[in-house]
Amino acid sequence: IATGGSIVTHHHHYALLKELTYTIYLKATAEEHMSRVIAQGDQRPMRDHPKAMSELKRLLSLRAPLYQSADHMINTSIYTVDQLVYELKTHLYAMVLTSIQ
Repeated sequence: IATGGSIVTHHHHYALLKELTYTIYLKATAEEHMSRVIAQGDQRPMRDHPKAMSELKRLLSLRAPLYQSADHMINTSIYTVDQLVYELKTHLYAMVLTSIQ
């Protein structure tokens, strides 16, 4: 399940998600978040909002402790998309192997 970043601020929902699933925090910098959104053709984060980047940094900073409570964290900054997919698959495969032993 891919959720929006604000799921962590809905404490009941996030607790339920963590109880029923295995959570992975895909960590990225504010600049990476913004560039990825813009690369998808969405200009809304910046349009008519000159302080969008500072607000994004503030949100990420406030949410960081909540994101870090995920079961696993992967720093997406150091991977290409293909490498990230490989890392996720490798990690999840290891989890499955560990759980059946």
